[in-house]
Amino acid sequence: MDERFDVSRLLALRKLTRAVAGHLEGQLKAYLAVMTPLFNPRSLLGEYIRGESKRRIKGADKALLEIKGAFKALQRSSKFNLDEELRTPLDVFGASPEVNPKQYVYQAQANGTDKTVTVTSPLTWVLSYSGLGPGRVAELLRNQGNVVDPELQNCVMHYLVMQIIAAKQPGLATVLEGLRFHLSVGHMTAFASLPMIHIAAPITTVRPPDGIIIESTEISGAPVFEEVVDLEQLGGLRDPMKQQLMALVEAQSPELFEELAAS
Repeated sequence: MDERFDVSRLLALRKLTRAVAGHLEGQLKAYLAVMTPLFNPRSLLGEYIRGESKRRIKGADKALLEIKGAFKALQRSSKFNLDEELRTPLDVFGASPEVNPKQYVYQAQANGTDKTVTVTSPLTWVLSYSGLGPGRVAELLRNQGNVVDPELQNCVMHYLVMQIIAAKQPGLATVLEGLRFHLSVGHMTAFASLPMIHIAAPITTVRPPDGIIIESTEISGAPVFEEVVDLEQLGGLRDPMKQQLMALVEAQSPELFEELAAS
């Protein structure tokens, strides 16, 4: 067992992690609330959305082709039963973004014991439209059967629209970086090649040794686990703006830089 971890230390780290995650998630939600208009699909797809006016939006044709291409690629996945073609007008009702902590399935192994555990990364979130988080996708996948599920297909389409919006508006990522959050597009094994936008906090979480994970799940009676904050990384946080300004001071006036550094 890693000497840094035992059950009592895990409990202390988990309590700290939940406080940090709650604080940062609250900040992120506040930022996204202000940025909501940037996620409105109508500004990108215009007339291709049902109920929208016939006003032409520059770049809408290309955006639609990209969405259709991504949709076609998903048809090859055994995870989804999708129509042969994504037809317009699109029934896009999403407008407000929401975030949910990222989850993944992990096989813990220790002392001859194997255990499948659902792990939560509390400082990495999946961005989606309201009501269409990864949990909803998983539920629809479980219930889809062997026929096309219009609700699942619509959910998939919303993720593709969200991904295209993020790609077409690089300023989204730039703004979030300035606020210390990193935006990226990735794929989760449970959802095949469906693109999902991840937003990561300025610090990460870590997964303790497998023995601790298994012991924790046996105590709780549930095959779930939450990663804990990386304490060393938390202690090493730096202010990017301060570092940038200090570099400017050093370049402009080494004397003043030495004065500031000594204060």
